[in-house]
Amino acid sequence: MTADDASMVFPLQKFARGADIRNFSDVELIAMIMGTGTQQHDVFELSSRLYYQYNGLYGIYGTGRQELLRQKGMGPTKTARLFAALEIGRRIFPEIERSRAIGSPE
Repeated sequence: MTADDASMVFPLQKFARGADIRNFSDVELIAMIMGTGTQQHDVFELSSRLYYQYNGLYGIYGTGRQELLRQKGMGPTKTARLFAALEIGRRIFPEIERSRAIGSPE
């Protein structure tokens, strides 16, 4: 997939048009966080490669910083953004679970 693909609607544009972010794919979310690709690969190719190489978000989360930095196209800024977003998800998960438990009938 290339940036020139006329059928590609970038996630930020979809979000700006009112799309519900809960419906975005994991790869689209990663692309939003990273923001840019490389001269050779657009952000979707880079995001997709990472997603499938590490078997999803949990695999990326479990990967060490140095391992991710060794990946082509992943510098310190993209790596930090990605890990920060995954950490936010990890931190909010217990709150989501508590809220579900409180609201669920026993």
